[in-house]
Amino acid sequence: MIENLLLDPLAIWDLLQPYREILGIADVDGVTQVLDQIFAAQASDEVRLRVLEETKGHTTRLSITSSSDVDAAIASAQSGMSSWLDKLGGATKLKEIAAEEQSRVATILTNGSANEKFHGKNVLKSFYSTFNLNAFFSYHAFVIELARKCKNHPRLTELTNRPMQQIELYVPDGLLPTLRRLADNQNGANVTSCQALAETVNYSWGIGNINMTQYSALRRQLNALVAVLDAPPLISERDQLRQIIAEMR
Repeated sequence: MIENLLLDPLAIWDLLQPYREILGIADVDGVTQVLDQIFAAQASDEVRLRVLEETKGHTTRLSITSSSDVDAAIASAQSGMSSWLDKLGGATKLKEIAAEEQSRVATILTNGSANEKFHGKNVLKSFYSTFNLNAFFSYHAFVIELARKCKNHPRLTELTNRPMQQIELYVPDGLLPTLRRLADNQNGANVTSCQALAETVNYSWGIGNINMTQYSALRRQLNALVAVLDAPPLISERDQLRQIIAEMR
């Protein structure tokens, strides 16, 4: 993720502009073009990394203390791998996962979001080596100087604002289940309206695009709902909502 914050064509151009004649880059569009070529070249490896993350991998440790242990250790390793594959779902499930990740990567390339969603470290290192930037910076110095340049451009703020907003405008996990239980037991307009708004805010929170006005309105509606939940069958949900409201900003 850190490296993805540095994959800003404007910041990279800002850093490399003094070396443009040597590097053969005319402008920021040239930087973008090279990054796009790297993304395309790394698409297959991106799928591989995503499949590894999805399947969590399998580690085999051979327990061998003498040559007489080798056959048993190999048999144990093979059995462990076979069991792991069976638990995963076998070849059929692996093919499904691979197809899903191939589709995701293709979509990322199509919509131009690879600089945010690809494994940024690999891309940044590839960019560094493509232009033989070791002639001007060590890799560590390149990263440090690029980070300084990124501070001067809006992309860094835009990307970091999303997770910060998700932290500040937190939507507790228990909110929607509690409202759904209330909707099942009480068909009042307050519950229905509150549930619909909560669904909207929760979706916006999930994609990092919360509307502060909607978030504030949700808190007001929740407080109003709590105020009328005084019948014995609803006391538990009322107390849960109070706790959830306390967790919200």
